[in-house]
Amino acid sequence: MEFEYSFLAKYLAGNVAAEELSAIRVWANESERNAAIWKEVIALRMKENFDRFNTPEEIDKALSAIQERVERKKFRLSFRHALRYAAAFLLVLGSAVGYAWYSQHQDKDYLSIIVEPNTDVKKIALQDGSEVWLRGGTVLRIPDNFSPENRSVSVNGEAFFSVKKDSLSPFVVKANDIYVKVLGTSFNLKTDDNSGNVETTLVSGHVVLMEDDEKNILDMQPGEKVLFNADDKTLQIERVDVNLQGLWRLNQYVLEDMTLEEITERIADAYQVRFNFSKKPSDKKKYRFVFHKEESIEEVCSNLEYIAPIRCRQDGEEIFVTYQK
Repeated sequence: MEFEYSFLAKYLAGNVAAEELSAIRVWANESERNAAIWKEVIALRMKENFDRFNTPEEIDKALSAIQERVERKKFRLSFRHALRYAAAFLLVLGSAVGYAWYSQHQDKDYLSIIVEPNTDVKKIALQDGSEVWLRGGTVLRIPDNFSPENRSVSVNGEAFFSVKKDSLSPFVVKANDIYVKVLGTSFNLKTDDNSGNVETTLVSGHVVLMEDDEKNILDMQPGEKVLFNADDKTLQIERVDVNLQGLWRLNQYVLEDMTLEEITERIADAYQVRFNFSKKPSDKKKYRFVFHKEESIEEVCSNLEYIAPIRCRQDGEEIFVTYQK
C-alpha cells in the first residue's frame, strides 16, 4: 500500500492520530531514505513557525532542507500537496495555541530549541508523542538519537512536560546537576542559572530525582514541589495544589497567598514593566490574585486596585503605585 504523505502534514500540524503516527514509523523504517526524510520532518516540525505555511514561497523554503535528500519528483509533489493540506490545520492551531517566536540550532549531537526571553509560551511535540511547553528564556536540547526507545532531553529555564507513558522506555530530563526520570506523567521543571538550583513540581504520575551517578535522590508523589539546592545538595519539599501548577503554559497566572509586593513582581515579569511604590510596601497581608496574559496591563492594574488599597498610574513601562488611606 502506498504511503499517505498527508500523515506527515498532520504530524507537522500536531493533529496526527495514533494509528497514523504508527504508519509513519513503519514507513520510516522501510528504508534509509525514509528514515532521513522523517528525521528532517521532525526537525522541521520544531523549527518553523507553522502559521506561515500558507504560501507557495514559504512551502518551498520549508522543503529546502528535505528536497536534497529526495530524488523522486512524485514525492516532492506529494509532500508539497501535503503541506498545503496542513495549512488548514495550521491556521487554526496558530491562533488557538499561539506559537512563540523561537530559534533552532543544530549542533553535532543535538538539536537546541531556544525560546527567546520576553516571548510567549512555545509548545513542542516530541517524536515519542510527549509534549513540552517552554517559557521565554528557555532552552530545550534534544539529542539526535532521541526516539520512542531512547527518550532523554535536557532543559535550561522553565518547562512543563506531559510525557507519554511507556513502561519499557523511561523519559529522562537533565536539569543542571540532577536528572528527572519519568515513565508517564506531567510535571513542571524550573532551573536557576545563577544558583544552579532546580525546582520540580509533580502534577500527576510518578517521577524519580537522580544525581549524576544515577543514584536516586527522591521518589516524588503528585502534589509535591521539590527544590534541589545545588550548593549543599539538600531538598526542600512542600505540598502544593496540583490544579494551580503549570498554568503559565495556558497564559494564566494564579497567585495564591502572596503579598502585594510579590504579586507585582509576578505581574512585572509577565508584562515586562516595572512597579515603583511611593513608599516601601509595609502591608504584609496575603492575597489571592488571578490574571490572564491576554488581559492588558491596564486591566490587570485595575483589578489589583480592587483587591488592595492602592492606585496605579502607568507611564510607558513604569507603573507608579500609591497607597490609599
